[in-house]
Amino acid sequence: MSQADTSAAAPTLASSGRDRRLHPRKEFVRLCKVQRTGDVRFEPGETTNISAGGALIRVAGLQPMRPGQRIRVGVAWESRGVLESGSLLPARVVRVVPIDHHHQAVAIQYDRPMSEQAPLTLQQAKREPASLAA
Repeated sequence: MSQADTSAAAPTLASSGRDRRLHPRKEFVRLCKVQRTGDVRFEPGETTNISAGGALIRVAGLQPMRPGQRIRVGVAWESRGVLESGSLLPARVVRVVPIDHHHQAVAIQYDRPMSEQAPLTLQQAKREPASLAA
């Protein structure tokens, strides 16, 4: 994946300059996969940061995503290469920033806070230091 600067995609600021997020973010780099609703294929990605309410993901693929698009996301929480389909979380694309011709920074919001869907994975992310995916 490209290591291009995605900082432009990271802040979500109200006009007052305050961060509008409901949940605190944590830098957390893990491999992931994204499935667009209605598609059988998965696109590879890598998380940049996560929170209980969403994530910022670098996604590889030629077809751009769009705000409002419905997706399912699977994160390799324990650095496993294989993710079960039951571990995919439904989400909505909030913001998309192109990185290069084959990558985009995609901000997503989970349908329900992760603490309600996958409490163990969120707790693991809170206690582990940010790390690079292999």
